[in-house]
Amino acid sequence: MYTEWKMRMISAFQLVLLTILLLKLHNGCCTNKSPKTLTLQNITLSSDVESQTLNVRWHLKGETNAAGKEIAFQIQVGWTKEKKNIFTDHFNTTFFKDRSFSWSWQSDFPLECTVYSVRIRTTEDESSTWSEWVDLEPASEGTTEEVMIFPKEKTLPSGSTLNACCVHKENATAAIMFNSTPYPLINISSTAKAITVKKLPMVPYGSFNIDCTVSSPEEDPVHQGRHFFIIYPAETPRNLTCETQDLQKVTCSWNTGQFTKMPPAVQTKYCMSLSGKGMEKCFKENNGVFEVTPGQMVYNVTVKAINPLGEVEAHLSFNILERVYPPMLTDMSVHATGPRSLNVSWTLAGNLSALSLLCESELTTDHGKQILKNHTLDGGLNFVYTITLDGLCVYTSYSVRMHCAAAKHFWKWSKWSDPQVVQTGKYIPSAGPDIWREIKSSDKGRNVTLHWKYPDNSQTNGPIEYYNLTWTSLQGLPHTNSIIIRAENGIQHEKRLWFSNVSYIITIQAKNSEGWSPPSTLTVPSAAKGEINITRQIIKGTNEGFNLTWKPETLVTCGYTVEWRDRSNISSSGLHWAKFNSTAAVITSGNFRKGERYTFNIYGCTSAGDRALEIMTGYMQELSPTERPQIKHFRPQPHSVTLQWSFNEHSETNRGFILGYNICVKETSDITKATCKQIRNHEKNEYTFKGLQPMTKYRFDVSAFTAGGDGPCDSGTVTTPPFGSPGPLLGICLVPVLTALVLLLYFRKRIKNALCTSGDSEVKIEALKWDSGIYEISALIQSLKAEECNYSEIEVVKYEKEEKVLYCNLENTSTPQCCTKESPTKDAALDGCVNSLNINNLAYFWQNSTSYNQGAEDPFPASQSKFCSSQPRDDIALDYLPSP
Repeated sequence: MYTEWKMRMISAFQLVLLTILLLKLHNGCCTNKSPKTLTLQNITLSSDVESQTLNVRWHLKGETNAAGKEIAFQIQVGWTKEKKNIFTDHFNTTFFKDRSFSWSWQSDFPLECTVYSVRIRTTEDESSTWSEWVDLEPASEGTTEEVMIFPKEKTLPSGSTLNACCVHKENATAAIMFNSTPYPLINISSTAKAITVKKLPMVPYGSFNIDCTVSSPEEDPVHQGRHFFIIYPAETPRNLTCETQDLQKVTCSWNTGQFTKMPPAVQTKYCMSLSGKGMEKCFKENNGVFEVTPGQMVYNVTVKAINPLGEVEAHLSFNILERVYPPMLTDMSVHATGPRSLNVSWTLAGNLSALSLLCESELTTDHGKQILKNHTLDGGLNFVYTITLDGLCVYTSYSVRMHCAAAKHFWKWSKWSDPQVVQTGKYIPSAGPDIWREIKSSDKGRNVTLHWKYPDNSQTNGPIEYYNLTWTSLQGLPHTNSIIIRAENGIQHEKRLWFSNVSYIITIQAKNSEGWSPPSTLTVPSAAKGEINITRQIIKGTNEGFNLTWKPETLVTCGYTVEWRDRSNISSSGLHWAKFNSTAAVITSGNFRKGERYTFNIYGCTSAGDRALEIMTGYMQELSPTERPQIKHFRPQPHSVTLQWSFNEHSETNRGFILGYNICVKETSDITKATCKQIRNHEKNEYTFKGLQPMTKYRFDVSAFTAGGDGPCDSGTVTTPPFGSPGPLLGICLVPVLTALVLLLYFRKRIKNALCTSGDSEVKIEALKWDSGIYEISALIQSLKAEECNYSEIEVVKYEKEEKVLYCNLENTSTPQCCTKESPTKDAALDGCVNSLNINNLAYFWQNSTSYNQGAEDPFPASQSKFCSSQPRDDIALDYLPSP
């Protein structure tokens, strides 16, 4: 019975288990898969352009008992219109009924570059299908701009990677540059190109440019650019320092570092805090201020530099009494308290009672001399300080300024106060004027011009009002004269006196409002008898002036005086002098000029007066002459020409010492060839050029030269005579001359009617035109021809430029005589002739004219001369005219 009951129970239990198993199989409890009735709905896309993030949201619709359980999705991202897959992600989340799902993805490239698309599917089984692609249209879609660069604005950390794109028209060509450097292109689509810049470098000013140029065959290139910033990690504040001016407030400052120019949103800010104080102040500048805590001397300061990439900090601990930087002095006043002292007072703001102050005064004179003095004072609260400045110069203007610092723990000086100008008081002159004299002697006495001056105001101690001048004769009984002269400030004074030839003592005193100066004395020696032997020498100056040295004299007991005069000022006030105790002097003056001659007279002071010792002459720098020599005379020979000239080589107006002359000769028919000679003897004024050709016209140039160069030249032309036969020509030449005189009597009527005209610019006397008979007689007796005679001459005794008729009378004379008359008749006698000519050989003449017509082109340009740049002189020309 028991066994049967047991069997029935086992059968019932097995039946229950089978029923449960069937129910589970029916309900799908043996698997984790959701029912296939779930579908994706409402897929939407959005974007965050700044972070380049794509956001996706969707829903699931359908009956399921999978609530509260995990569900998986597969998501793909594509770009461009071709939906190129660029990213795939598997997304797991918990499923709840009526719940929406979201997913985000950050793009490497800006979302404005092209179309981005998303599709999703569940992964419950292998047969699940993808949703349709959902597009995110770019921000550039629908715009009218031809070229656009993305991102538009961006700040990136240094060392990061930048992806930028250029959007343009269909099928155009693009070029992208980073900071003017071309970069390889990434082809996103037919309307978008991109570049990738890795590890952004440190660039000047923390910024860079991206530029895109787009071109197409139909249109001109289009350019677009964008400006970007690079953010750098915050730099630790450097050179952190704190100081106080009044022990009431402390100012801390620091160096912010190299890279500070960034957009405000990412700019580094600085926060300052004090140890033990629950406060922190932040600043965008590089300094901050905090209040002093009464009784606290030591402070611990922390300054943090903070930006989006992190923060760093600097620390400083200091004693406030060791960091005092007093404020600038205020209410400063300066006034004179005597001839040599000043009083200075000022105010310092702040509570400086705990300090001892070190103040420094600076005094500057009109001549630039500076005096520094230190003063130690006790500090106070908004205290007025006063000091006295002693030991100054009398009646002198000073510019005074002050600054102060802490005396015990020196930190730094305060700023200088504004300068105050004040003048010390007057006093009697400390010395008499510097006196000198000029002496011009004559048989009856001497003109003595006295000069006196004060080199500066350091000895006058106030404006001079009067001078007391006295002079005393030292011959026989002393006789003294005196005169009061009103002073004229700012000038060198002088007084002319007439002295006899004996010695005199000159005394002069100056007076200001406080009294008379000590006397200055000068001895005028007696007139010298006989010639005075004075040494003369040539000296050379420098750009600064003249260095003079001379021999010492045993008789000199009271120093030496150097005297000179400016040529630019010929008045007596142009006289200068300086006194020395040695035999060397350096003379400088702002009036010295290049090319001007200066003469320095050296005097030695003896018990009998000043005695002339030496005369030195020189130039600061020699220049080339400005004057030209004057050609005076030519002496031509068939193969040589001697020329003479004149020049005043000793003139003081010369711009240098004349060393000699340059002389050149050239044929006027070939002016490119010149023969030149340099004569290094300034006293020589004649030279003969040899080796010339007969019957040839030459041009001669003469110029003077100095160490500074060549001067202008004088020019003249001359024609050499023909070459004559050797032998005793005088007797041979007389034959044709006597024959000519005989025939002159026969042809006198013709000759009497011969005319020669004289114009304004020239005198010409042409050779007589003989009949052929005279030449036949000359050939018969075998006489020399006229042109073969060596000496031919015509002398112009007087020349008048009025146009007159020249008549010649050949009767009863061995030498023709000619004269001019205003309106003579044909047979008028030649009485009253005042102009005469001596004619020895009519084959030659002296022509007083230019060698070419005025106004016509010069056939021999002076510029082609080696030395001369002037036109030939129109009063020097010697030509030869052959006989017919």
